[in-house]
Amino acid sequence: MQDILVVNGEVIWQGDDIFVTEGEDAIDQQAYLRATCDLGESIFYDGYGSKLFEYLGKPDTQTNKALIEAECMEVLKKTEGISNIESVAFEWVEIDGEKKPSLKAKYCYENTNKKVETVFKFAV
Repeated sequence: MQDILVVNGEVIWQGDDIFVTEGEDAIDQQAYLRATCDLGESIFYDGYGSKLFEYLGKPDTQTNKALIEAECMEVLKKTEGISNIESVAFEWVEIDGEKKPSLKAKYCYENTNKKVETVFKFAV
């Protein structure tokens, strides 16, 4: 799998060419981009994206936390190259004096037993 490298919402260039990421890094990036794109936002793929930001705008309750974790679990299930999702844990973390949403996920890449633990941080 290959994908255009995006960092902080910006496409990365290598000289006159768009920088391409591949393999496990591309898989992780696709999971993050799918999670941060609003469901239905893509004009090409109406099922691409998530309802994550809809839930992040609601009060910080256990019910809403469960909805966020369930939505992120669905995002990971839909991401090509990810299998065996072990856990998803949402929390608010303090960064530079501000509370920011953070998601920890544990999963394996397809056709491997390699367990991955990644953290997705979202700007809201």
